[in-house]
Amino acid sequence: MPVSFSLLPASLHDLTPIHELTYLLGPNACVYGDKVYNSSPDERSIEQETWVRLIPIRRKNMQNHCWQDRMDLRRYRKSIETANSQLEKFDLERLYVRTNAGFELKVWANVLAFSLSFH
Repeated sequence: MPVSFSLLPASLHDLTPIHELTYLLGPNACVYGDKVYNSSPDERSIEQETWVRLIPIRRKNMQNHCWQDRMDLRRYRKSIETANSQLEKFDLERLYVRTNAGFELKVWANVLAFSLSFH
Protein backbone atom coordinates (compact mmCIF):
# COMPACT_ATOMS: atom_id res chain seq x y z
CA MET A 1 0.00 0.00 0.00
CA PRO A 2 1.41 3.44 -0.80
CA VAL A 3 2.62 5.32 2.25
CA SER A 4 3.53 8.54 0.48
CA PHE A 5 4.16 9.90 -2.98
CA SER A 6 5.30 13.11 -4.64
CA LEU A 7 4.55 14.58 -8.03
CA LEU A 8 7.74 15.97 -9.48
CA PRO A 9 8.97 17.03 -12.90
CA ALA A 10 10.44 14.29 -15.05
CA SER A 11 13.71 16.22 -15.20
CA LEU A 12 14.54 15.33 -11.57
CA HIS A 13 16.62 12.24 -10.86
CA ASP A 14 14.79 9.54 -8.90
CA LEU A 15 17.20 9.84 -5.96
CA THR A 16 16.27 13.50 -5.36
CA PRO A 17 12.78 12.95 -3.86
CA ILE A 18 13.70 9.79 -1.95
CA HIS A 19 15.56 11.89 0.63
CA GLU A 20 12.40 13.90 1.37
CA LEU A 21 10.10 10.89 1.37
CA THR A 22 12.21 9.02 3.93
CA TYR A 23 11.79 11.86 6.44
CA LEU A 24 8.08 10.95 6.59
CA LEU A 25 8.84 7.40 7.76
CA GLY A 26 9.63 6.30 11.27
CA PRO A 27 13.09 5.27 12.44
CA ASN A 28 14.26 1.77 11.53
CA ALA A 29 11.93 1.64 8.51
CA CYS A 30 13.16 0.12 5.26
CA VAL A 31 12.54 1.42 1.76
CA TYR A 32 12.93 -1.14 -1.01
CA GLY A 33 13.84 0.28 -4.37
CA ASP A 34 14.72 -0.62 -7.89
CA LYS A 35 18.19 -0.54 -9.45
CA VAL A 36 17.92 3.20 -10.07
CA TYR A 37 18.33 3.79 -6.31
CA ASN A 38 21.81 2.25 -6.15
CA SER A 39 23.99 4.92 -4.60
CA SER A 40 26.17 4.17 -1.59
CA PRO A 41 26.53 7.85 -0.61
CA ASP A 42 22.75 8.34 -0.72
CA GLU A 43 22.10 5.12 1.18
CA ARG A 44 24.52 6.23 3.92
CA SER A 45 23.21 9.80 4.16
CA ILE A 46 19.58 8.67 4.31
CA GLU A 47 20.37 6.20 7.07
CA GLN A 48 22.42 8.76 9.03
CA GLU A 49 19.81 11.54 8.70
CA THR A 50 16.56 9.59 9.11
CA TRP A 51 17.47 6.14 10.48
CA VAL A 52 15.66 4.71 7.42
CA ARG A 53 17.43 2.06 5.36
CA LEU A 54 17.28 2.34 1.58
CA ILE A 55 17.63 -1.16 0.10
CA PRO A 56 17.75 -1.13 -3.70
CA ILE A 57 18.13 -4.12 -5.98
CA ARG A 58 21.82 -4.46 -6.73
CA ARG A 59 23.23 -4.57 -10.24
CA LYS A 60 25.12 -7.72 -11.19
CA ASN A 61 28.52 -6.07 -10.85
CA MET A 62 27.82 -4.71 -7.34
CA GLN A 63 28.34 -6.23 -3.92
CA ASN A 64 25.19 -7.89 -2.63
CA HIS A 65 23.29 -6.89 0.49
CA CYS A 66 23.48 -8.98 3.63
CA TRP A 67 21.43 -12.17 3.56
CA GLN A 68 18.53 -10.63 5.51
CA ASP A 69 18.16 -7.77 3.02
CA ARG A 70 18.22 -10.24 0.12
CA MET A 71 15.46 -12.28 1.76
CA ASP A 72 13.36 -9.16 2.39
CA LEU A 73 13.82 -7.98 -1.20
CA ARG A 74 12.68 -11.37 -2.46
CA ARG A 75 9.68 -11.37 -0.13
CA TYR A 76 8.44 -7.87 -1.01
CA ARG A 77 9.44 -7.71 -4.67
CA LYS A 78 6.36 -9.50 -6.00
CA SER A 79 3.93 -7.33 -4.05
CA ILE A 80 5.75 -4.17 -5.19
CA GLU A 81 5.60 -5.27 -8.83
CA THR A 82 1.91 -6.19 -8.43
CA ALA A 83 1.13 -2.76 -6.97
CA ASN A 84 2.97 -1.04 -9.84
CA SER A 85 1.07 -3.16 -12.35
CA GLN A 86 -2.27 -2.29 -10.73
CA LEU A 87 -1.43 1.41 -10.72
CA GLU A 88 -0.54 1.20 -14.41
CA LYS A 89 -4.03 -0.17 -15.06
CA PHE A 90 -5.41 3.16 -13.83
CA ASP A 91 -3.75 4.54 -16.98
CA LEU A 92 -2.07 7.47 -15.21
CA GLU A 93 -0.02 8.14 -18.35
CA ARG A 94 -3.18 9.16 -20.22
CA LEU A 95 -4.94 11.47 -17.81
CA TYR A 96 -6.64 14.06 -19.97
CA VAL A 97 -6.40 17.25 -17.97
CA ARG A 98 -5.85 20.92 -18.76
CA THR A 99 -4.12 22.14 -15.61
CA ASN A 100 -1.51 20.92 -13.16
CA ALA A 101 -4.09 21.11 -10.38
CA GLY A 102 -6.44 18.87 -12.39
CA PHE A 103 -3.64 16.38 -12.98
CA GLU A 104 -2.77 16.32 -9.29
CA LEU A 105 -6.43 15.81 -8.34
CA LYS A 106 -6.77 12.84 -10.71
CA VAL A 107 -3.56 11.26 -9.42
CA TRP A 108 -4.74 11.65 -5.82
CA ALA A 109 -8.10 10.07 -6.73
CA ASN A 110 -6.36 7.12 -8.42
CA VAL A 111 -3.99 6.52 -5.49
CA LEU A 112 -6.93 6.71 -3.07
CA ALA A 113 -8.91 4.22 -5.14
CA PHE A 114 -5.89 1.94 -5.28
CA SER A 115 -5.37 2.16 -1.50
CA LEU A 116 -9.03 1.38 -0.80
CA SER A 117 -8.85 -1.70 -2.99
CA PHE A 118 -6.73 -3.37 -0.29
CA HIS A 119 -9.63 -3.44 2.19
